[in-house]
Amino acid sequence: NSTGADMDNNLDASMIGGVVGNIQTSVKAISGCHNYGKVYSNDMNNHFIGGVFGITANTIEMTDCDNYGEVMEENGTAACQCEAGGVVGRLHAASSKMTGCDNHGTVTVKNRKANVLQGGVVGLVKNTATIDNCTNDAALTQELPTSSKYHALGGIVGFHDAGDKAGTVQNCSTTTKSSLSATYTAVNSECGVGGIIGIAGVTTMKNNVNNGTVQGSNTTTTKSLYVGGITGWDFNKSCPEVTNNTNNGAISGTCSNIVGVGGICGTSISPISNCCNFGAITGTATNSARVGTIAGITNKATSNCQSAGSVNGTAVTADTANAMAV
Repeated sequence: NSTGADMDNNLDASMIGGVVGNIQTSVKAISGCHNYGKVYSNDMNNHFIGGVFGITANTIEMTDCDNYGEVMEENGTAACQCEAGGVVGRLHAASSKMTGCDNHGTVTVKNRKANVLQGGVVGLVKNTATIDNCTNDAALTQELPTSSKYHALGGIVGFHDAGDKAGTVQNCSTTTKSSLSATYTAVNSECGVGGIIGIAGVTTMKNNVNNGTVQGSNTTTTKSLYVGGITGWDFNKSCPEVTNNTNNGAISGTCSNIVGVGGICGTSISPISNCCNFGAITGTATNSARVGTIAGITNKATSNCQSAGSVNGTAVTADTANAMAV
């Protein structure tokens, strides 16, 4: 329980974890670490909070580290970034790897006024890393009445930000117990909500499955919302691969400006191949609603994908599958 701290020092950040707050050195053998307790904070400064580890600042290899406790961050006055994950708040260094790490505890962030990057397993992947065979089966909630910059909510990873370098999220899944709910009121950025990744940078996404519900709402009249069964927003640069992913959950988004909602990607600048959607896809917007069984918005090829489910209540048929894919 870390309450009310305003750290006036060179760290300028709170690092809070159920097992370790900050792993600073390179460690190649982290395994079997479990947390069952509630991890809570409403600190005033930049913030890294995770069910097991707050931040890993150097290259690590981690296996079978699970969280069962509630993770919660709330501070209505803090204009600082928050990175929150069911297992790790921030996975920072290049070439890190997480394998078989699962989250079973709710993860909630409320009222922060700057970036909020929140994931069921990892809040922010800052550099090249591989997230492999990880799962989430708990509810994730993000409520931001007023805030700035980027906001991401993902069932496995909130924001995958490796710059020009590629990272990988593969063989990951959410269960039917997983649910993502994001509510934005007066934010100063586009927002991404995804069953696997909220916002994806240069990320290989393959062999992932979302089984949970994903929903987002943005009443900001000048900013857009992107919601997807695999990723909400394919961010700035094309991803190397978006392939062999499946969505089975209901995906919905509503926005006062523009909304992009898709069974695989809300909006994408990457080719999408060999992906399947079986969920109900719903999108409404005051300005423009772009809704498809595979992608809401894309400017690249979509190939060999299977469209099923429904779009805004209309069931997909063999005759309409292609037309309703994007």
